[in-house]
Amino acid sequence: MNYAIEHITTFRYPQPVRESVMEARLKPRLDTRQRCLSFTISTQPRSRLSTFSDHLGCEVHHFNIPEAHDRLVISAESVVELRPGPAIPATLGPGMWHRIGDLNAAGRLLDALLPSHLARPTEKLVALAHDLKLHPQSPGVRDQDPLSFVKVACATIHHNFSYDRGVTKVDSPIDLAIDHRKGVCQDFTHILLAILRLHGIPSRYCSGYLFHRAASSANTGPAQSSTQAPNPADATHAWAEVLLPGLEWLGVDPTNNVLTDDKHIKVAVGRDYDDVPPTRGVYKVASDGSSHIDDTDGSSLSVHVSVRELPAAG
Repeated sequence: MNYAIEHITTFRYPQPVRESVMEARLKPRLDTRQRCLSFTISTQPRSRLSTFSDHLGCEVHHFNIPEAHDRLVISAESVVELRPGPAIPATLGPGMWHRIGDLNAAGRLLDALLPSHLARPTEKLVALAHDLKLHPQSPGVRDQDPLSFVKVACATIHHNFSYDRGVTKVDSPIDLAIDHRKGVCQDFTHILLAILRLHGIPSRYCSGYLFHRAASSANTGPAQSSTQAPNPADATHAWAEVLLPGLEWLGVDPTNNVLTDDKHIKVAVGRDYDDVPPTRGVYKVASDGSSHIDDTDGSSLSVHVSVRELPAAG
């Protein structure tokens, strides 16, 4: 499947700013089942962009606008090819919990195992894991193989949390979504990551896009939610990936209770959202200081995302 993606981010400031410095993670990444066939990025006011790759292979664009402006627009367009991934078994064989321990002992996956700022085992997270019978000490948990447990954890979070945009923000602590049993895809993913890491399952956060077929509502949000999830073609999306013995990194989407497929388009991976925001930067408002871009001083952010399926070649 091929997809065309348009992602436009607009910052507006209540007064002209003197300079903006920004980095953007907007280019879909290359992996075994995904290729970025084309990518363009531009800014208004115009800037010269440079690129670098972070330690997990995410391509980052960096730019500086050293002139007064009261609006900044970042426009990115991509064409991405997704191929079917390898077949996933229904379960894994015996002894896989021990093999995960051996995998972790090598020490190469610490980022995917240790707690992170937005995905950590707070007291409320641990209590939630006990309540949902997803804690390592919960009866019967280790009777399941790790893949089966990952699927159960994904489904349990999906059915016990409602999708609601009005409760959390991208930097909200994990406890806020737990208190309300509501949140968005970032919250669902952070909760799943924190629980999986309690079990020593290497897990990471993925940001990207989800193509949404208007004719199908099967994957639009939690089945038991009274607040329907937004059309994923109008927003970025987030899910988790886990590394299990004998398998590649496997995508798990708790918002829609599915393993990822050829509708999930990956952009960046990290420990949690803090590692992979689409844009991050600062701007100078006076000659003697600078401010982070946020909503606290009257600045505003708007985002337009479009994901279109392209016709098959030939």
